[in-house]
Amino acid sequence: MSVWMTRRKAGRVGLVGLLLAVIACGFWTAAKPLLANYYQRQAAQALERQRYPLALAAYQHALRYRPDSPALHLMTARTARQAGDFPTAREHLRKCRELQNGVSEEQQVEGYLLRAQTGELDDVVGYLTPYVIEEGPLTPFVLEGLTRAHMARYRTDLAWGLLARWIELQPTNVEALFWRGTWHAQQQNTRSAAEDYCRALEIDPERIDIRLTYAEIVRADKKFAQVAEQYRIVLQHAPQNPDALIGLAQSSLELGRTDDAREQLARVPVEHRDVPVYLWVSGMVELRSDHPDRAEPLLRQVLERDPRNLDACYNLMLCLSRLGREAEAAQMSARFAQMERDQKRLIELTTRVLQAKPSDPDLRCELGEIYIRMGLPERGIHWLFVALKLNPDCRRAHERLRDYFDEAGGPEAAAKADLHRRHLANMR
Repeated sequence: MSVWMTRRKAGRVGLVGLLLAVIACGFWTAAKPLLANYYQRQAAQALERQRYPLALAAYQHALRYRPDSPALHLMTARTARQAGDFPTAREHLRKCRELQNGVSEEQQVEGYLLRAQTGELDDVVGYLTPYVIEEGPLTPFVLEGLTRAHMARYRTDLAWGLLARWIELQPTNVEALFWRGTWHAQQQNTRSAAEDYCRALEIDPERIDIRLTYAEIVRADKKFAQVAEQYRIVLQHAPQNPDALIGLAQSSLELGRTDDAREQLARVPVEHRDVPVYLWVSGMVELRSDHPDRAEPLLRQVLERDPRNLDACYNLMLCLSRLGREAEAAQMSARFAQMERDQKRLIELTTRVLQAKPSDPDLRCELGEIYIRMGLPERGIHWLFVALKLNPDCRRAHERLRDYFDEAGGPEAAAKADLHRRHLANMR
């Protein structure tokens, strides 16, 4: 009898457990679309102000509850591209194609935009141009993607037309205002750049990235008190933001408040203390505190990590002179003069000369040489190859690439150097 009762009780327990499992499964099935919709709404709200990283995170959460939605994968791919996360964009675009029967126009355009922003602009621009000429629902996305692609290639003349159309269609688009401000900044028009950044911040005051950029523009006008205020606003939203902490320290230094700068540097998280700007401000604090022996190694580290830093070069020259190391100071003075010439020529090339002569390979070679001297070899090599695209027999480009790869060392670099060496030999 007791055995039968025990079995009956156990059966009831099992039945109750099964019913609870069925109920839980039902609740979960009902909850999944609700959760997916919730995160999609979060993403949509973030996209209203072009907060792409937040929108991307929300879409990725939504996909946990709706993993088989091609539309959701497409939105995630687009947002990842806009956030600059190209591997994630490719992956979700691939999943969208797998789940969707056939290739939609929207999916195809997104694929072209991804290719444009990852180095294949010239191969796909012809497919995207009709969306610029004839306005449609995809036009703003095409204008945004092509603007980014042209700006990355310093094609500022082409980017300007796209920006003007983009802002005409979406005058309160924060990202469009940011890119127009960046365009003005590249043209050394700090006043117009500041106006665009201010307008963007009026629409979305919490865009920390834009406020940090705006602070740098204000710094160019030497309005250091206003610069400090911008960094304080950032720190109200993000108290540990290293860029704002270092920027505030630099502003204090420029306002003559060396002790304040030292205190603000002490608040910078340890993992962010090896960046050039932190080392620069630290070195200047020591130099202005009459400790050139402490400043010298810090400023030297800045130049090692950022070879184009004019201020670090000039102040390292002062340090060496104060320490009585005149021969080294003279070398640093010569280096400073070369850097100054390079930076002036770089501005001239990118803002005026290249646009006037779009097919001149020698100018592209010159730009590549400047970038290599400035410690930006990837940009330099890019422009040398642009020169070869314009003229495959450009001797100057082949010579510079041969020399660069010879100095780089290693089997792969040696093979590349030999390739250019053979090409030069065949040209004689």
